[in-house]
Amino acid sequence: MLAHHYATPTLTAALLLLLAGVAGKKRPVPAAHLAAGRDGRPTPISALIHAATMVAAGVYVVFRMYPLYAQSPAALAVLG
Repeated sequence: MLAHHYATPTLTAALLLLLAGVAGKKRPVPAAHLAAGRDGRPTPISALIHAATMVAAGVYVVFRMYPLYAQSPAALAVLG
């Protein structure tokens, strides 16, 4: 994916959508895999671990795609 050269408008649109996905990764419904407390909601520590994992995954995806962001000044500006 990084070795292929894409048209600038296509690359910019794809990178902006990727960035929107990474930035908007909030879970709209309760996740079943989180450890539930007495009231059925996730315990603070399981929610913290889940949030930290999701943030780290998003940062990793953007970091790995940085060579593509470097080819698109508009997407790089939005990322900044």
